[in-house]
Amino acid sequence: MMKRNLRIVIALFMFSSLYLACMRNDSFKKYEQLVKSELASGKRVDSIFWGIHFGMTGKEFFAHCWEMNKKGLFTDGESNTAVLYRLDHKELNYPASMNFYPDINNNKITKMGGKI
Repeated sequence: MMKRNLRIVIALFMFSSLYLACMRNDSFKKYEQLVKSELASGKRVDSIFWGIHFGMTGKEFFAHCWEMNKKGLFTDGESNTAVLYRLDHKELNYPASMNFYPDINNNKITKMGGKI
């Protein structure tokens, strides 16, 4: 019984020490202050690339991709399940291709997946 109580006291002491050490960390405090000031600024940065942005509806995304396709910038991607962008428009020293497609939740882009 005594050993069990001692283990509990030691565990509580270690947990308390770890918790206090994390809460006193200046980096964490600076991070919290930065988050508060950025949220209070009212700025919203939701642009992803090529006119696509977070919060864009699925319909807006498809219409935008269709317009980019007509301009010759986008085309059908991998197995017709992605959008293909060929990075040969002076972005890189050598040609490359990027397939991308967003996750759309509640009819809004919430995440963009892609691979080169």
